[in-house]
Amino acid sequence: TTAAAAATTTIGSQTNYHNYTMIASQVINMGDEIFMMREDKENDNGLTIEDEKLVYQHAEKIVQGLLEYHQSNPNLTEEQWIDILYRMRTEILIDADAKLNEKNRHIGKLLPETLDDLLEIQSLGGLAYFHLDTTKRDIEWIRKNGYCMDNIREGKSLIEGGGNGAFATRKLIKDSIITPMPLVFITQKKFLNDQLLLNYCFGHRKSKDLLLCPLSNIVLINHNSTSSNAEIRWMASSPSEKIDLNINYYRTKGLEEIQKNGGKIHNKLMFEVVATRNIEAGEEIYLDYGPEWESNFQAHGERCVPPSSSSTPTASELNVNHEDIVPSSDLSDHYAYECRLEPFSDEKNLDADVFQSYDSHLEVYPENWSDYMKQLYGNNDFICWYPCVIESINEQQQENGTATTFVARIHAKKEKENKVIRLVQNIPRNGIRFVDAPYSSNYHLKSAFRHYIPIPDLMFPPLWRDDFKPASSFNLGKKTRASAAPAATTIVDEENHHQAEQQHEAVLRAAECGVYYAPSNIPNAGFGIYTALPLSGDGVVARGTPIPVIPFYNGTTNWSFYNYFWKGSEHYAEYETSLWLDGFNDTDLLVVNEGSLANYHPGLVNQQSIPAIFEPMLDRCTDPGAGAFSDYINSQFFTSFVTGAGEEMFVDYGTSWTKKRPAFQDVPLSNDWEKSNQIMAMLWALTINNDNDSFWKESEIIDFLDLIKQTIFTEDDQHRTKVALSTVSSMEELSHVIERNGTAQSTMQVRSQQWLSENGHCLDHVYVTDSTIKQAGKGCFARRFLKKNAVVLSSPMLTTFGKERFEINITEIREQLKKEGKEYDIEINEELLVLNYHFTHPKSSVYLFPTTSAIMFNHNSQRMPTDYGREPNAKLRWSTRNEKNNLLLQRPLEDLKKEPYSAIALDIVATRDIEVDEEVFIDYGIKWEEAWKMHLQNWQSPCSKDGGVASHSSRAIRLMNDDKSNPKYYPWSKDRFTVCGVNWNAVKVKDIIFVIHENETITPYLNALVQEQRAGKAYQVGLANITWHHPGFQYARLAAVNRRLPCVIIGDNGRNEEKPTLQVAILGPKWRGGGVAHFISTPRPMKIVSDYPVKDIEFMNRPFKSDMHWKGAFRHPINIPDDIFPPQWKDLS
Repeated sequence: TTAAAAATTTIGSQTNYHNYTMIASQVINMGDEIFMMREDKENDNGLTIEDEKLVYQHAEKIVQGLLEYHQSNPNLTEEQWIDILYRMRTEILIDADAKLNEKNRHIGKLLPETLDDLLEIQSLGGLAYFHLDTTKRDIEWIRKNGYCMDNIREGKSLIEGGGNGAFATRKLIKDSIITPMPLVFITQKKFLNDQLLLNYCFGHRKSKDLLLCPLSNIVLINHNSTSSNAEIRWMASSPSEKIDLNINYYRTKGLEEIQKNGGKIHNKLMFEVVATRNIEAGEEIYLDYGPEWESNFQAHGERCVPPSSSSTPTASELNVNHEDIVPSSDLSDHYAYECRLEPFSDEKNLDADVFQSYDSHLEVYPENWSDYMKQLYGNNDFICWYPCVIESINEQQQENGTATTFVARIHAKKEKENKVIRLVQNIPRNGIRFVDAPYSSNYHLKSAFRHYIPIPDLMFPPLWRDDFKPASSFNLGKKTRASAAPAATTIVDEENHHQAEQQHEAVLRAAECGVYYAPSNIPNAGFGIYTALPLSGDGVVARGTPIPVIPFYNGTTNWSFYNYFWKGSEHYAEYETSLWLDGFNDTDLLVVNEGSLANYHPGLVNQQSIPAIFEPMLDRCTDPGAGAFSDYINSQFFTSFVTGAGEEMFVDYGTSWTKKRPAFQDVPLSNDWEKSNQIMAMLWALTINNDNDSFWKESEIIDFLDLIKQTIFTEDDQHRTKVALSTVSSMEELSHVIERNGTAQSTMQVRSQQWLSENGHCLDHVYVTDSTIKQAGKGCFARRFLKKNAVVLSSPMLTTFGKERFEINITEIREQLKKEGKEYDIEINEELLVLNYHFTHPKSSVYLFPTTSAIMFNHNSQRMPTDYGREPNAKLRWSTRNEKNNLLLQRPLEDLKKEPYSAIALDIVATRDIEVDEEVFIDYGIKWEEAWKMHLQNWQSPCSKDGGVASHSSRAIRLMNDDKSNPKYYPWSKDRFTVCGVNWNAVKVKDIIFVIHENETITPYLNALVQEQRAGKAYQVGLANITWHHPGFQYARLAAVNRRLPCVIIGDNGRNEEKPTLQVAILGPKWRGGGVAHFISTPRPMKIVSDYPVKDIEFMNRPFKSDMHWKGAFRHPINIPDDIFPPQWKDLS
């Protein structure tokens, strides 16, 4: 490029202000640190510069006075001096209001504390030296710990249009540091986008806000892409550990951290300029600013238009051409004037109203300066020029011609109000110069080039990039929850839920099938449940209808049912069958459909349960069918997250379920999948944070993953995470994880409708509601039209061998309870309710329990009473679509016993066309029917005609909850008790009353611990007699401590119709204190609540006292027809 073109391209892109110089104001010895006076209005300590000077001067004056006092009073002891100096700092410098004046507070901080300090101040030469580390540094220390600042000097650049450049002052060896570069952070780059300073700062195209502006003469080094001999890099180390800490710390922090700590960062983050080859003394030093800067500069050159001859000249050009001076009133707005005065003119406005002759101060002419002044300021006469306004022009005839002088008002430089400091006349032309008016110089041309110096990609911290993506930003593995979806296991908002259910039901009825069970994605997990329809995650039940759950008393884990049980507390049935025997758990529940078939994948749970409702349909006082089916109805699993068609649905068994089973010790838990997702997201972020010229190779990323697997997750408690990570070993698999939104998701296949139809079995051809037969409870109804021979429902069956599994040895239980000193007078049905839901054959020991809604198909036949008896519209048959099923039907019963899960399946098949909403019946067999008829014939109401024991029925107790304020229900009875909702874990120990055994001897320790108890007597509270033996304490051991606990109503707070409350004693589950060894029997905790809401109290059946356990309730399994039952399975005579 030509010199003219280069000059045009760089107009306004470089500073014209050079040679800013610091001058020694006193002798500075080698090794002294150099300090400068800042021009700040206020220092970090809150004082102005002027105030800080005064503080030091005042403190020095006090110190000088103290030294003189010491000379005249040499006998004062060190202790006396400590007392004097203490009082000087804390009492004498305090004003009358005992408040420190701000200046005095700083003076006090400067004063010595001991006589030794005072004498050291004297020896060092002043307070400033005393408060600073003024150790003299020798040349060896400086070379070891410092960085050379004068390896470069300023000079005219060899690049056309390059302005000034940097030249080596001495020979510089390759890889040596040319100059350090302390940096100032600017985190609002937008404020510099049009300013010249931008050209001297470092930035990056991927950080719109960040600039790093150097505080050294690095700004002199120009760009040269072909002949660069230097490069920038991060300073590797520094002499200060504190600086090192900051250098490393802030390169690993995001911009938010930098902005928050901006004041602590300046000067601590540093570049260094390093020679890339040997550089000779006097050689110009160049950096390669990179292709980004160069292409922008070239584009600027192509856009740049040379100034026309009619363009406004600059002030510099007017001065070079000795343009005529005109009065300021006639001057163009583009310019202003400056007048030359003597250096360091007084700006205190002295005699500003009196005209002075220009040559009254000889030093206005540089030739009159001293040699010292010439040496200091010969090349920097800026100090002599002051803003001025030309008032008038005088022309006088002289011997050699006309002499033109000027009259001007001289203004101060520093004051904002620009006050007049002098009136001057007889100013010669060379005492005035043109200057560009504010914002009119070339610096402010719109066409001036502006661009930061790019920091190379490979050294720019990824955390500072605008497109940096932390692993958390991917939300990898996070499922989408609809806004209306409940956030936890709870009953959803009734109105919204009902509306969503209606809408979903309409969609289900129009579909071929909405929910299938089919082989699970999880290897060796058997069947799983899939949705064939997209689910919005707004809390709808995938199948569309709820079903009952079956309370179950079980005393062993050695049973195939063990893996299918749910805790009673999950459905508020924790007290239903609990006998509080030592070593026994609370009530178990059997929950079909999702509760039995849906698998548990800790990383993919998308279904949550809605607890069943205790709602007895029949009353054992009037209904023979009472107790023959479950009273816990409306168990549901709702979709908690958006789920796509073809996805498998997973429920939460709980972490403990997995940990307790040896076969699942290597199965990753939810936190393991979350950690795996975090790692995968982090690895993926590396691939996208590096633009198209990614400097991460695929092999490097996978090697990094291997490093994580081998070194991070090595402990025994981390092996599950390692298993989760093992699903990825290539970039292709990593991409699949991102595509499927999670590590766990990537292991699952989304099934097509065709695959589901070919491999699955429809679960929602029927729905459950009240049966048309009153004594039958709930029943199954057709959701869609079902043709003859269509499979209404196919059900995998759980196997039990021997009827004894469903029998309870009452005598043995009573003896055990009596032995443990607990209530033992119980009467219960000796056969479990779950027997009624089993399919069997009279000549076989095998019992089959359906894992689907097949438990809800009711019996009917033409043999039944004429008011409802009719031919069933469906029948049983063995499922033919499962090869294993077909094999087991041909094998002996021993082979079936070896299967741990539901290996056999029964189909319910339509025997004729079944219309929509028609109830579906099957024939339970003659033996079942005979047993039912016998039950009806022998049945008698257990309730007296006057209703004396009517409260024994489940329905009667349930109805008490509609009349909770009735005080006649408050006392516990033989058949019922009360529970209160409370989170016992949140109860503070100080609020607990400990009930002790009557045989305790009150020692001083016990007296202090249970000071409210009295030896040998029960703890009396209001209406209740609550002793250590109260059965509620036994019940509490089996409670869900964050839900409901046994409670005793001990008082009524009167009639408050709006918010009635009661006084209750809540019985706690366990001792929460020390010193158990001091007791004969562990105290039992109780909390008194004086204003417990009536609405939160609930009346319940005592354990085994509901109709479902009534000894007169009907029990009989369902018979499998003889014509389909395998002969080899008939193992009973």
